[in-house]
Amino acid sequence: MEDGTDIIYSSAVPKWVPPQLDTLLPDWMHLDASWTAQPVFNLSGGSGQTSSYADQWGLNLTLSSGMSKKDSKKSEFDRWSLHGNFGLQLGNPAYSDAVSSVFSPQSIYYTQGFWLRGLYVERESDRFDIKFGPSMTINSFVDSDVYTYPINSTINNTLNIQVPGFGFDPYSSWGASVDFNITNALIVKYGIFQLSSVRGQNTDKANDYLGWNLSTSTADGLVQALKFEYAYASPGDGLKVCLDNIKAGKYLQANSSCQKLGAVENNLPKPVLQLGGYTAGWQFPYLDGSDQVGGRINGVFIHGTSVPLKLPFGHGTSLWASAVLGSNQEINQVPFVIMAGSISQGVIPSRPFDQFILAFSRSSISGNSNYNGSKQVFSGMAELDYVIKLNERFSIEPGIQFIFNPSGNSQYATIVAPTLQVTFAF
Repeated sequence: MEDGTDIIYSSAVPKWVPPQLDTLLPDWMHLDASWTAQPVFNLSGGSGQTSSYADQWGLNLTLSSGMSKKDSKKSEFDRWSLHGNFGLQLGNPAYSDAVSSVFSPQSIYYTQGFWLRGLYVERESDRFDIKFGPSMTINSFVDSDVYTYPINSTINNTLNIQVPGFGFDPYSSWGASVDFNITNALIVKYGIFQLSSVRGQNTDKANDYLGWNLSTSTADGLVQALKFEYAYASPGDGLKVCLDNIKAGKYLQANSSCQKLGAVENNLPKPVLQLGGYTAGWQFPYLDGSDQVGGRINGVFIHGTSVPLKLPFGHGTSLWASAVLGSNQEINQVPFVIMAGSISQGVIPSRPFDQFILAFSRSSISGNSNYNGSKQVFSGMAELDYVIKLNERFSIEPGIQFIFNPSGNSQYATIVAPTLQVTFAF
């Protein structure tokens, strides 16, 4: 650390981890894979008590001659790379219907099958980063790294953005984006993507092709997105801990009476402020058989993550909050979403890298929406999780969700749903 304190690592996270796939490949090829499983059970509330299981396999391939070279040694060809992202979706995509919840308790709820989630080329440099290709997602324009912690789809997934043909992972579309590195702390991102009745979410045919239809014959629409991202503070090298009881395997919270200070690796999200927006227009039916052809939607996205705070528990806590505001309530069924939460590291002294997650969301529902003939107003969610980090690439995350007004029209009681997320990267 900058103050001279050594960063130490706990035996709670084994130093040995399974070898990565890269070790078996040439230096111009990078390959990583992941597996995420999400079982959930509706203990009470909703329209019925039932369980669901879903999992997702991900595979990301990058080809580039410059991956192992220093930036000063790269030729123009070395700065280009080809990317392919693929995913296998398994499990029940309709669990939310089974419990009469507007939004799925799981972030993995798409049609089963092998998805093409990305296919594009990229050109990197110190000042800017360009991407373009037939299969790109718009995730990075309305996304933050804190969203990967909660399991509920209102936070972990599409932020309830309702745009026909919207290419939000695993859906994709033809597109291009450029990241301008204005300073070391400020990045400005711009992207333009096609909207297609057979490619993106909220269109009936998209689930038939699973992203593999690259045709532009039905791509009669565009979405443009702009985002400013400002890293207003350094996340720091480590979180200070007290080592007075280290022989007992405990990393106590640092305090003024501590005799021996140390630090553990900081795994909290980086402090950042984000402001973005999108505008979309299209000329195809919102859904198959719909009388309404064409439309326009605009939206604004804002997010902030705090610096690590010292609270009465843990070695550090990050607070965060986000909001999404969209127009055209005739099509945008969720015009306003607000979210907030916290991520605390080292709440249990013997587990300095584990994380305790709190997350909340409230989704306002369009006045044009109804369920069983009754007008919908809002649905809310509170989630508590505990991430057990077994090593750098394997974690288990038990939790519980409380989904308030799940159907949006006060027809059903609050859903209480224990959840589990298992993540493995290799």
